[in-house]
Amino acid sequence: MARHQRQALIDTIEQRRASHLICCVTSDRENANGIMAKDFIRIFFDHLTAFKDHGKVDVFLFTLGGDTLAAFGLSRLLREFTS
Repeated sequence: MARHQRQALIDTIEQRRASHLICCVTSDRENANGIMAKDFIRIFFDHLTAFKDHGKVDVFLFTLGGDTLAAFGLSRLLREFTS
């Protein structure tokens, strides 16, 4: 799917849900797997601080696993920024 198609889909979801949508997709290719790690927290923090209002945030996350403490930290961060 082309970038402009993905952006149009994200815009549609945000409008219908009246929210911000953060998409985080890691690789599932053989020998190039991407997994959840603690560096995700800083990336999400940067995105969250860029929003003018933090009322409602949806997350689309695709990962094959990774550090459970990073996932926990990410959930705590999202709770701090959203209502």
